[in-house]
Amino acid sequence: MTMQRKTIIKAALLLSPTIITLLLLSAYWLSKGELQSEAERETPVRSLVSTEVKDGVTVLTVDLKSQEHSGIRAQKLALAAGVGAGVYGIVQDVQALVELSGRCASAGADRRAAQAELYTLHAEFLRLQKLNADGNNVSLKAVEAAQSAETSAQAKVILAQATLDSSTALLHHQYGNKLGEIAIRSGATGLAPFVQGRETLLRMTLGNQGVSAPVSVLIDHENHPVIAQLVSSLPQVDAVTQTQAYLYRTAGRLPSGMRVTGRLPGGKKDGVIVPASAVVWYGGQPWVYKKNDVTHFERIALKDAIPSGEGYFVMENFGVSELVVTRGAQLLLSEEGRSLLSSKE
Repeated sequence: MTMQRKTIIKAALLLSPTIITLLLLSAYWLSKGELQSEAERETPVRSLVSTEVKDGVTVLTVDLKSQEHSGIRAQKLALAAGVGAGVYGIVQDVQALVELSGRCASAGADRRAAQAELYTLHAEFLRLQKLNADGNNVSLKAVEAAQSAETSAQAKVILAQATLDSSTALLHHQYGNKLGEIAIRSGATGLAPFVQGRETLLRMTLGNQGVSAPVSVLIDHENHPVIAQLVSSLPQVDAVTQTQAYLYRTAGRLPSGMRVTGRLPGGKKDGVIVPASAVVWYGGQPWVYKKNDVTHFERIALKDAIPSGEGYFVMENFGVSELVVTRGAQLLLSEEGRSLLSSKE
């Protein structure tokens, strides 16, 4: 072995502990970095909002840094001249109405068929009974069989009548007596305007519950009002507002399930304009976040709101120069829900 080769081997042996140490240190720092990254991933993201209930009202606290980082902005409300009281509603899907109408028609046909069968079997029973009494021209067994058939037919009539009554009651309960009678008497013909899209059925609640339902209301659609005519009141209250519900009909086709807003004719009272960007929907109702001070917010129901230009005219719960969140309202709603869920865990 040459001297040069021995020198190289000796140098490699001397460097081996250093290389091993460097490799171990590198592995340690890589492992530590991965553990730290995993810990950061598993650490719950802190909510931007903290909530507190004061006198039954949920107040949200968002510090200035979080507001700035999330882009939350508020705007002062401006005074506006009054218009008619607001109405809310939703476009009804008439498919359920058509199906109920068809169910009633089918039940009615079944009852008529059962009634006709009963009439025939009753006549046959009377005929055989008379023949049996007149010198036993037919056997008593035949009379008893005819009577049994008549009894079975009577049961069919009772069942068919119960089915018809149940379908009719459900139709009246969901759509009121007037529309229910149209659906039962005229069937598909009476409902054709809704099925063909020539008219739309609206389920409405009125902002001013102190007055009777007017024969017509103005519905805002695509920046121009359309007239909706009263059909009837409903034998039920609205699930969200817990106020009387009414059915209205308007010309043209509107998408099923679409929320509609409008106003009652007449009635003047000053209010404020709430920008459309401030409105969020929760539980089928419009809400707005009012900024009470620098860091505190409160979600307020937008009652009796009437579409007006780029926003909504309101006469309750909001005053001139009050601040409402016009940017980040949906974020506040999400964070509020998240905070409330976290507090229950």
